[in-house]
Amino acid sequence: MFVEFDAVPFGPAGEQHVVCGAVPAGFGAPVYVDSPERQPHDVFRRLLERYPRLPKGLKSASELKAAGLRASNLFRPDAYVLGPSQLVTIPWAPTGTGRTTQAWEETVHPPSPVYRADKAVPFSTRPHADEAQAVRREAIRWAQDVLDDPDTVILAVSAIGSPAPSTAPLERAVPYEIALTSASGRKRWHQFINPDWETTYLGQLRLGKSGLAVLESAPRFREVADTLLRRIQGKRVVIYGRSLQYAAIYTALEYAWLGDGLPYGALWPGTADTLAQLERSRWECARLRHGEFDNNWDAAEGHFVLPVEGSAADALYDAE
Repeated sequence: MFVEFDAVPFGPAGEQHVVCGAVPAGFGAPVYVDSPERQPHDVFRRLLERYPRLPKGLKSASELKAAGLRASNLFRPDAYVLGPSQLVTIPWAPTGTGRTTQAWEETVHPPSPVYRADKAVPFSTRPHADEAQAVRREAIRWAQDVLDDPDTVILAVSAIGSPAPSTAPLERAVPYEIALTSASGRKRWHQFINPDWETTYLGQLRLGKSGLAVLESAPRFREVADTLLRRIQGKRVVIYGRSLQYAAIYTALEYAWLGDGLPYGALWPGTADTLAQLERSRWECARLRHGEFDNNWDAAEGHFVLPVEGSAADALYDAE
C-alpha cells in the first residue's frame, strides 16, 4: 500500500462513531440485507443472498430521526443491514512504482445499525431518571461480568488512516501496533506492524524511543494475522472505540487476502471468509458502555455522550 503524502490530511486516529466502520460480525446482533435483487452481478448477488432479508419494522437512526423519533438506546442496535446498494466511483491513486491506478466504479452495500420502530420514542424525549439509572446499573454489571469472564481478552489497536465511510480504499485505517491483555491487564501478545504507508506519514507517529525503525523492521499484518486470529478465537474481545479498532482489523484482513484496498461497504467473495474469521470472536465496546455509565445525555444527537478517547499512541498501555 502506498499513499501520496499530500493526497489527504494525515490522521493517526480517525473520528470515532457510534457504530463500527466496517461490515459487522460478532457483535451479537443479526445481519440482514436490503434489496439484493438490485445487485446486477450474479456472484455478488449470491453473496448477498446468504443473508436474510431485512424484516419490516427495523429502521435506521436517520429514518427514525426524519420521523421525529429515536431509538431508546442508539448504542444497542437490534440488527445491522447491508445496503441498499450504491454505485461509487473510486478515483485514481498513486502506486509505489510512480504509476497511477485507474479510476473504477464499485457497487457497495454500506452497513448500518437498525432499530425496532415500535420501540422508538420521540427524538426530544430524554431518558427519565429511573431509565437512565437502569442503563448505568447495566453498564456496571457488564463491567463486572467482563472482569469475571475467563474468556475475556482486551484488544487495543493503534492505527493509521481513517475509518470514515468516505475514506479512499488505500487510506482506510490499518493497524501499526496491536496489544492483547487479560482482563486483569496481564500481557498476552504485543506486536508492532509495518502498515506499508509512505515514510513521511509514519514519521509523524509517536513511536517512543524506537522511533520509525521499529515499524520498518516489523512484519506486515498478513504475516501475523493467523497468530492474532488464533489468540482471539472463541474469546470475548473487548475494545475501546470499535469504530476505529475493529475497522482497522477488518481492513487489514481484507488487504491480506486481496492485496489491495476496497471501498467502504464493498462485498467480494473473499469477504465472507473475513467475516467468518471475525465471527469466531464476540466483540464488545467498552467505550459505549462507558458512555452509558457516565449517563450524560446528548440531546442534539439523541444518545449518551461518548467519552473522549485518548491518542492511541501506545497500544499496550491502552490495553493495560
